[in-house]
Amino acid sequence: MKHVTVLIPTRGRVAKLRRCLDSIPESESTTVAVMTDNCAASDLALSNAWLHCHKGMASSHTSDRSTKGSVWCRNEAIRRLLDLGDHINLDKRVLDGILFATDDIIFQRDTITNAMAAFNERFPDDDGVVGIAQDQQHHPTGVFLMGCKFLDRYPEHKPFFPGYWHFACQEVHWLAMKLGKFHYESTAMVRHTGPVDQPDQTHRDARIRKAEDMALKNARKAQGLIWGET
Repeated sequence: MKHVTVLIPTRGRVAKLRRCLDSIPESESTTVAVMTDNCAASDLALSNAWLHCHKGMASSHTSDRSTKGSVWCRNEAIRRLLDLGDHINLDKRVLDGILFATDDIIFQRDTITNAMAAFNERFPDDDGVVGIAQDQQHHPTGVFLMGCKFLDRYPEHKPFFPGYWHFACQEVHWLAMKLGKFHYESTAMVRHTGPVDQPDQTHRDARIRKAEDMALKNARKAQGLIWGET
């Protein structure tokens, strides 16, 4: 892995998004892509302005002004990145590695470089997943780095089962662990800034749907289903 695209879905959290974006060091080996989910003009303007100044990619947004959730946003962002890579002849460089982030985290300066180093040491064939440490108790793939060959396992390159709204990272963890393709890197650390310090509507909406997501997770687990497993 020589290049990482940091993918951030966002909705209605301008201050948190700004804080997250500002914590990402500018690097030739890092691109940032923001997927806005029915966002206000201020969210879109902020992400576009930041990405322009930092030579990142233009942000994308949902087209019908409806809220679709972070799972849809992440899957759709991958599709658009693939289309972009084909359109401007990037040879899929933007999908060399994908770091699935959230808009309410703060990166340490060495988080991305440490995650890439750990990935390349353990998965030189680009077929693996590296979990990124958080300063609060969260799922080991709440924030994670995925290689392009691992992404190739998924139908239409959608790494999250489309039935989920928000809580979907556990199936990535199931698959990576089953295949012996997972590593948790404690030196790649992010600070999770919500929801304790700043509760917001985006978080409340995700919590409303948590029971539905967990019921789906339990049903799929009971059936032995793992998204991406052939």
